[in-house]
Amino acid sequence: MIDRKSFGSTEELHDKVAADVTKILRNALLESGQSLIALSGGSSPFPIYEKLSRTGLGWEKVSIIPADDRIVEEDSELSNIAALRRVFGDTGATISPLFETAGNEAQAAVEARGIADKLKFPLDLIWLGMGSDGHFASVFPGPDYDTAFKPPAQAKAVRVRPDPLPPEAPVSRITLSVPCISNARHIIMVISGHEKRAVLDRAITDGESSGLPVARFFAQLDRNITIYEGP
Repeated sequence: MIDRKSFGSTEELHDKVAADVTKILRNALLESGQSLIALSGGSSPFPIYEKLSRTGLGWEKVSIIPADDRIVEEDSELSNIAALRRVFGDTGATISPLFETAGNEAQAAVEARGIADKLKFPLDLIWLGMGSDGHFASVFPGPDYDTAFKPPAQAKAVRVRPDPLPPEAPVSRITLSVPCISNARHIIMVISGHEKRAVLDRAITDGESSGLPVARFFAQLDRNITIYEGP
């Protein structure tokens, strides 16, 4: 089921998402004493991440991974793991990359497939964004599109190369696979703006015939997703 929540102001959106995510994390910590979450990159989530990072919920028991990342060195401005470390680095949370070897795409892909050996899945929470082209995480149309939806050997993460490459980040990526995303206990998506809401409307109304990656994701999703929509 798709549960859409609309907000008239950015402040209201940020407060509600932060409150709901805090509740999810507290419940996970009460239930098992630890939590694994995946957070998306991009600029829009980070004001909410900053708000979350100031919440005293026992971050030392929380492990954070990126929902996806660009195969770049960590000192690159394109690195999602670096951005997450800047926000959550002082909280005590364990912040783990999807890969270690940025200079070798093949090696990065091997390392990403091994993340299940180091982390306890399923995710308690995955936080997704959505592009105006309908991509989510780093699931874009391209040569690895089907692999992201049906990864080999049930891999939790796979290397993907968008086609065409986004001009603002023309590099290959590692993304959590769609089965890994779909298996998360809580799935949220946070978007803002008329353009993205129109894309979302199209994805929901037209379904897979829209050709949008997010529509294909919704079509195969067998659990709830909460979508927070800002102005």
